[in-house]
Amino acid sequence: MKNKIHIGKTIKELLNTQGVSVPDFADKISCTPRNVYKIFSKADIDTALLGRINNALGKNLFLLYLTDGEIMSLNISAQEKGELIISNRIVAPLVYLNGLQKRN
Repeated sequence: MKNKIHIGKTIKELLNTQGVSVPDFADKISCTPRNVYKIFSKADIDTALLGRINNALGKNLFLLYLTDGEIMSLNISAQEKGELIISNRIVAPLVYLNGLQKRN
């Protein structure tokens, strides 16, 4: 069974970790600060919006939705890159997203 991801909470935590203000982030994703606060409350968001958020944060949040097997099939090594922590089928997103580079 896949873990349920609350993408809004993850985005909010990333903004806090990166020290990005809500108004600055809103400008980067072409919306209002009020809409950013709405995003924080959403468990799921539109993929086009998630793409804009990825660009603004310099992260690939789509990877949060991969299963362990899908991650391993990408040949991403947690030991070599320090990007992923996979334990008991739980991906710890904020740990690996800190070092994660955008993937095209």
